[in-house]
Amino acid sequence: MTILDKYVLKQCFTSFLFFTIVLSLVAWINEAIELIESLARDGHMVATVVDLIALTIPKILIRVFPISAFAATVFTIIRLSNESELTVMLAAGLRPRQIVKPYFIFGLITTLFALSMSIYLAPQAEKLLSEKKFELSRAYASKFLKVGKFQHPSSGVTLFIRDISTNGELLDVFISDRRDDVFTYNYSAAKAYLLASENKAVFVLTNGVIQIHNADQNLLSLTNFDELTYDLSEAFEKNNEPQIGLGQLPTYLLWSDPISAMNAADKTLAQVLENFHSRIQNALLCLVATLIGFATLYAAGFSRYGRGRFVALAIFFLANVKIVESAVIDITRSNSSSWPLVYLPTLIGLSIFVIMIMFSEHKWKLKND
Repeated sequence: MTILDKYVLKQCFTSFLFFTIVLSLVAWINEAIELIESLARDGHMVATVVDLIALTIPKILIRVFPISAFAATVFTIIRLSNESELTVMLAAGLRPRQIVKPYFIFGLITTLFALSMSIYLAPQAEKLLSEKKFELSRAYASKFLKVGKFQHPSSGVTLFIRDISTNGELLDVFISDRRDDVFTYNYSAAKAYLLASENKAVFVLTNGVIQIHNADQNLLSLTNFDELTYDLSEAFEKNNEPQIGLGQLPTYLLWSDPISAMNAADKTLAQVLENFHSRIQNALLCLVATLIGFATLYAAGFSRYGRGRFVALAIFFLANVKIVESAVIDITRSNSSSWPLVYLPTLIGLSIFVIMIMFSEHKWKLKND
């Protein structure tokens, strides 16, 4: 590797780091807000979800890396052109295929980074995230301990807690149970205690009254009680095990034993194959984005129209690659033999690169003849 290659690589990676940080923060904040809101609605403290938010980072980086690689390549070429460094390279007789070398290495390295995220870190992080969210969902106490709000843990059940004392007593509790077609049960108590485990939620009500309304006979009966237990566990859907998604399964399992992966995630064979090859395709987009950015912006050096139009053209090329990627998803997920179509965006992107490089080579030869 020449000194020039190392210099260009340094410029690319510096820009890549900057764009990755900026774009990741934007995407991460949006992801974090949605996660915090969903868990806060279940009564969990924001502090308890910090580790969950961290587990979303690998998934975000997979989406950000191709865009960052493209932006870094375009920015580096524009900078080299503005400072006449690209002109010096051309004056030194370097051919386009020689100048592309450091950008190809840069795209290859970012692809390897993305590949490590996609095939190993992201599935592990998604699995841990699913397990932790499942554990939080089974924390029944957090579902009930919301002060001053009418809650509806299940259809036909309403719960209200006015306040919670420092020693854990629930003050002024009201429960309305309308799940029966004939009878409506309204419980009110001065104090209550919640006995909760991973799959049980039982209220111990003290010093209260039960109102039972019979809709058929239009009768209302009142019963005072000193102590009463009320089980609300049945109001919640019970899952003994967290649901397994394809994104949580290790890559080696998708490749070596797709039938087991299909049974574990309750998906079709086509969906398993699509998920496996998409993990590789997502990483290859880093190389494709880099080469498209280089070839298109490098061709601008031979045009009298300037670089602005070629930047827009590069974005247009990359957008079309993403459109093709979205278009083949439904096809590959419905037919197990169509998995090679997953790599169609990469083939199109490489074709664009070859065409633009051939254009630049042709202009280079004309200029030097």
